Amino acid sequence: MRYVPFGAAMAALLLLSACATGGAPNKERAAGEPVASSSVVRIAVSDVPYPPFAVKIASGRWIGFDVDLARAVCEVEQLTCEVVAVPWNDLIPALVERRIDAIWASMQTSPARREIIDFTDTYYESIHALIGPESNDAIPNIADPSSLKGRTIGVQTATVSAAYIQQQLAGIAADVRLYDTMNAALADLKAGRLDYVSDFVMFLTPFLKENPTFAVKAISPMNPILNQGTAVGVRRDDGGLKMKLNEGIAAVMRNDRYDEILERYPGLKEEIRKPQVRPG
Repeated sequence: MRYVPFGAAMAALLLLSACATGGAPNKERAAGEPVASSSVVRIAVSDVPYPPFAVKIASGRWIGFDVDLARAVCEVEQLTCEVVAVPWNDLIPALVERRIDAIWASMQTSPARREIIDFTDTYYESIHALIGPESNDAIPNIADPSSLKGRTIGVQTATVSAAYIQQQLAGIAADVRLYDTMNAALADLKAGRLDYVSDFVMFLTPFLKENPTFAVKAISPMNPILNQGTAVGVRRDDGGLKMKLNEGIAAVMRNDRYDEILERYPGLKEEIRKPQVRPG
């Protein structure tokens, strides 16, 4: 999980602070506090604000895309849910130790995590892209690597973006340059030493906002390297909760509630997308 700047999304969060979403009762509390009933589902977010996905407002209530979606799913499935704030590094241990029941914190699935916990169906996919000078009339197509022949592309080393671009452009005469940091790649893009930089849009948004002469030039097609999927973490032995959450996620996607929640946070739909809905 990387930082997403407040920007317009934070303003939307503050406007929403007076508008509680409906559904099953929700309370905010710290992990480890006694649970009133075994039927209460303790849903964990990271205790560090991650706008626009999860932010704690002045009243003590958590709001944001992740939290709003969780509450909508709880409402559909008639679950009584509580939002619990847990340090990021303690989320999986807290789940395994039964201090919480679900991790709803923009956590990407991975083989390593799946060895310890289980996950629901994906509830959002991060959009991956190429950015470059807005004035460049070239129309790159990442699905057609030949369209990038002769181009110079910067990526941050040891990332899924680097793995994807290197695989996608294998055998194509494109110059892929690896950088220790994304800031170094973006500096070379501004200096004209690169044609494009590739990463997830949510990580490039701050640069694009500060440098309006650059823009998204191409969106990457779906690929397993890029999107293991962002899903809700559940215990491996909690198949009943996993089933209910999956049913709720699918229902919220089908009835357009998902899109309504996404629209609350300006700019977010340019950074994430709704996965294909499971058949009803």
